[in-house]
Amino acid sequence: MSALFKRRGQGALDEIDIRQLAERFVRRQMDSSAVYCERARGGHVVMRVPSALLQHEVLLLEYDIATLLKQEADFTLRELSVTQS
Repeated sequence: MSALFKRRGQGALDEIDIRQLAERFVRRQMDSSAVYCERARGGHVVMRVPSALLQHEVLLLEYDIATLLKQEADFTLRELSVTQS
């Protein structure tokens, strides 16, 4: 089962498949065993990164995941504005 990241934005509840976003990132940047996301207790999304990664690589990873989420949200908002016009 895919983990869903739920957020409120612009009056609508959007569901984003966080596992799919992480897989896209992994294919682009790292070996597939390097990072994965899962749904933890209470619906929080947890990112697990091996301790062997250097601190700056972890920061880059966090930045890229946040960028992917923003791109996905922007795409969703564009879809909504097209369907509502």
